[in-house]
Amino acid sequence: MVLATRVAYATSQLPRMAWYGGHLYVMRLLAGQVRQREGDSARPKPRSDPRLDQRLNADMAALLEQDLANVEAGICSRRS
Repeated sequence: MVLATRVAYATSQLPRMAWYGGHLYVMRLLAGQVRQREGDSARPKPRSDPRLDQRLNADMAALLEQDLANVEAGICSRRS
């Protein structure tokens, strides 16, 4: 039963994660087009902080783990 719940949960989360990934891709593409149109010298390219990226990924993983634990415990986050 636990495996079935986890598979169902993972399957239900794939569209949401794909949506976020697609949004990130499109926004980076659009930002690149704007920078190219305005010239690279218009604004320096921001540097990414690997520590921040790791923290965001860890926080997102923790949220997904907590959400799965809630699903397994029978706690529903959807409101009627």
